[in-house]
This record gives sequence, C-alpha cells and structure tokens, in this order.
Amino acid sequence: MKGLLALILFCNVVFASLPELQNGLLDVVQQKEAALVRVNAVVRDPDNGDKNLLRMGTGFFIEDGLIVTNANSVFSANRIWIDYKGRSYEAVSLGSDLITNVAVLKTKEKIAPFLVLQNTDITMPPVGSFLVSLSFKMGLNVCPTLGLATGHNIEYVGNVWPTTFLRSNIPSEGGDGGAPVFDIRGNWVGMMIISLPEFRSSYTVPVRALRRIVDDIVFTGTVNYAFVGIDIDFNSKDLVENIVISNVVKNSPAEKSGLLKDDVLISIGAFTIRTREDLLNAFFFTRPNESLPVEVERNGKKLTCVVHTEAKKDSR
Repeated sequence: MKGLLALILFCNVVFASLPELQNGLLDVVQQKEAALVRVNAVVRDPDNGDKNLLRMGTGFFIEDGLIVTNANSVFSANRIWIDYKGRSYEAVSLGSDLITNVAVLKTKEKIAPFLVLQNTDITMPPVGSFLVSLSFKMGLNVCPTLGLATGHNIEYVGNVWPTTFLRSNIPSEGGDGGAPVFDIRGNWVGMMIISLPEFRSSYTVPVRALRRIVDDIVFTGTVNYAFVGIDIDFNSKDLVENIVISNVVKNSPAEKSGLLKDDVLISIGAFTIRTREDLLNAFFFTRPNESLPVEVERNGKKLTCVVHTEAKKDSR
C-alpha cells in the first residue's frame, strides 16, 4: 500500500511539472532563435579530387556582426556565408582554435541582429539539469533538442582537454555543430563542440571558457595560452592527497619566481588546487604576460611566488 501511494505521489509531481517543462522549452525556442544563423562553408575535398564540398552548421550572434561557431565547420574554407532571417550574408573567419573547436566569424555587411546571446551566470548547470540545444539540424529550420546534463569532464577516453566541458545526452548530428545550449529557464550555458555518436551524446564548452576563447580570437586571431614552466607527475603516489611539482623548467617563469621541485601547490590565482582538473582549469584561464600568484607549501610552511607568465610557443 505504501509503495502504491509513493508511486501515485511521484506521478502527480511528474505530471504537474510537465506543463512547466513544456512552457520553458517553448520560451527558449521563441526567445532565443532570433540569435541563430545557419553557417555555410565551401572547402576543397582532397579525397575527392579537390572538388568543392559544402559544410553546414549552426552559429549565433554574440555582438553585432560577430558570430561564434565550430572551427571544423569553417576551417580552411574558400568561402563562408550565413543565412539569417531569409537573407544570405558573406562572412570571413577572424580566427579559430582547433583545440576547443571554436571559431569566430564576422559578416562583411554590418548586421543589427534581433538578439545577441549574453549571460552573467557563469556557473555550469549541475548534473541532472534539463538542457535545450537550438540548431539547424540537417540544414532544416531551427530545431530544439531536449536533454540532460550528464557530467562535467576534462578528460574522455584518454583525450585531455584544456578546461572542463559539459557533457549531455543531446546528440550532435549534421548541422548541430556550433549550436547554443540553454538551461530550461533560458540561460545560455555554452556551445556544442564535440559529438559522441556512439553514445548519442555531446560535449559543450561552457560560457565562461567560450568567452575567454572568443576574446583572444577577436583581438589576436588565435587563442593565447600561457606558459608557466612546471611539470606534474600525475602517476605519482603523492597525488592522492597533494599536487606536487615534479620539475621546474630551466629559465622558465616558474623558476624565475622561486618555485621549486617538490613544492606542494595550494592555489594558482583564484583557483584552489586539489586535483588535476583544478590545475588545468587554472592554466586555461591564465593569460600570457600576467602576474600570477602561486601559493605553495614548502617544508611545512606556506609561501606565495608571483609568476610572470609568458606566451606558450605552441599556442597556435
């Protein structure tokens, strides 16, 4: 009897929330689709006699005339154009980052879009949150896809990314690349960048990371990663409780700051360092030519070294 009552109560809660979920989904589509553009790019196909190949994807406005999309949709393209509100506009690539699969486009003709995507809430949605992507799936009109946040990962099957990405069970198919992703309240949470077809899932780069990438591309044409000059042995047994510096690169910013081998990392900038993920995120959000405070423990005492970061030579 108790089990039946619990089931009835659960069903009442679920079905009472369905109209709210439906209304939230409708609001996202109706309020956000005005920011979306269909991205078209012509590239040469070396596997088919260098014939022209048309790639299609999704993009969205972040400023007047500035559009964010996937790098693999437009990289090495001979021609790029967007479709927006029944018109086509020629566009050029301001640059791209193949590591995070992000590109920024600029239309040749000035456009005043109906909507640009902005968000001051930079917290990633917790696992289990409803998410909605909007895309020009298979080149069709704007299609919403509902799913759930299923993880926050910096590594997948041996691939290590420069920062934490949001995993969801929203599949990424033809035309979905570059789709903006929202929570059910309409908050913009990121852009779809990686497809996991074997699991009908995808990864999204969160807004905070995307903003850092886009800012660099707009100003320099690429993403500028910082060089600090410390190595960490992630196979060390010491990493069970601490992140310990295993090597300091000679003549590096780290060596010049006074950091030493066997220093235990406590914090880097605003990031508390307890895990490998903390360390990689701290480095990702650090830019070249910054004065970066690094707090360590050495011989039982805490001290802070200020690292003057340099540009990583392989940033491009």
